[in-house]
This record gives sequence, C-alpha cells and structure tokens, in this order.
Amino acid sequence: MCIRDSNKFFSINGPDYERALLEVIWSPLFAVFSMGLDSNDDQKQIHLCLEGLALSFRLTSLLHMTTQKDAFLFAMTRFTSLDEPKKFAQKNLECIKAVLELSLTQGNHLKNAWKHVIEIMSKLDQLRMIGSGLTGDTEMFTGNKSIGCLLYTSPSPRDS
Repeated sequence: MCIRDSNKFFSINGPDYERALLEVIWSPLFAVFSMGLDSNDDQKQIHLCLEGLALSFRLTSLLHMTTQKDAFLFAMTRFTSLDEPKKFAQKNLECIKAVLELSLTQGNHLKNAWKHVIEIMSKLDQLRMIGSGLTGDTEMFTGNKSIGCLLYTSPSPRDS
C-alpha cells in the first residue's frame, strides 16, 4: 500500500495493515460475490465469483480472520444446492467443484470448517447411493444389496 505525501510515496507493508483493510472491505466483498452467484447463470460470472470467494477465503485464513474465513466458505457451500437436488444447475456443480478444490489446496486452513466439506461429500455419496438403487444406509446392512461393484451378503446366524 502506498501513501502519497506531497511528492513522496511511502510503502506500507505488513499483515496489520492488510488485516485492517480487509476488516473494512470483507463484508462488501462477501455481498458482491454471494449476490453474483445467486443472480447469475453466466458461466464466466459464476467462475469469477467463485474465484473471488476462494481468494478471499485464502486471504482471511492467512490473516487469521476466522469469522470472515468461515463466511466465505459458507457462501460457497450454500450454493451447492445439495439439499434441493431438484433445483440443481451447472452453477451448483461449479460450487461443489470449487469447495472440493479449496479443500485440496487450503486444507490446512479449514480447521473447524472441514465440517462443511465433509457434509458436501456425504450428501454427494448419499445421492450416488440413491442413484444406484439404494435408498438409505440401512439397506447397506440388511439383506443382499449391491454396493458399488461388490456384492454384499449379510451373514446368516449359522455362520457365527
């Protein structure tokens, strides 16, 4: 950051100044990226909003701004729409990919926010199970059901 005093410029570097600046602008950034995701179906705009959320997540995590970091990640997970698969669109898939990519590249900074990533992975697996004919976890443990490419047979009482 440069400050101009007459004809002199002063360079200000350091996390304290960056943190102060980010504390002022994080909520407008959050609003712009969230509203951009919510109101757009244009792939380029969606990509830019997701990139902005991911970079904001990274910056807030580097500056140890936990509340803001979690808010940026929550915005990305909210737009996955895995709770409402009937409304699923391309931008929801892009949000899922962005959250998973963020977990791969910024996993050390997720800390308590891993919960959101694991919930997404669990919901994706649940949708996969429903798509393959299983209706829930209980079917996996009762009777003969196909699990992936393996055949699972529950043991009979005589086998014990």
